Amino acid sequence: MTEPVSPLLRWLCEEQADIHGTELAELSGIARQTWSKVRQGKQDLSSGLLWRCMEVIARLRPRSECAQVVRIVTSQNDLERKKREREEHPLLRIERALEELKDETEENQAMLLMARRLRKSQNNVSLINF
Repeated sequence: MTEPVSPLLRWLCEEQADIHGTELAELSGIARQTWSKVRQGKQDLSSGLLWRCMEVIARLRPRSECAQVVRIVTSQNDLERKKREREEHPLLRIERALEELKDETEENQAMLLMARRLRKSQNNVSLINF
């Protein structure tokens, strides 16, 4: 087994003690060639790939130090997101929600919701004008 290239990667490898590296790579969505290069020190593990590995370890070993780190970071991100949402203008929240739509079906559903909302507000205006 090749020596991990950084203390963080070494810690990650210790955390995956009962998980084979290729299995961890597969569960994390990392190509075998990429994992092999990282283990040999020929390629750095990006922060995104490292985080995916940590999430997998957290799921497989929920009492591990890795799982604790994932819970802390996730809860801090959730708090920051909620704070930002409270401070954001409603139209910005709508825009962000629209950006997260995955496909045309979801976009169509969003358009239908907006049309219903517009029709409802127009009906309310009509009632007020009479």
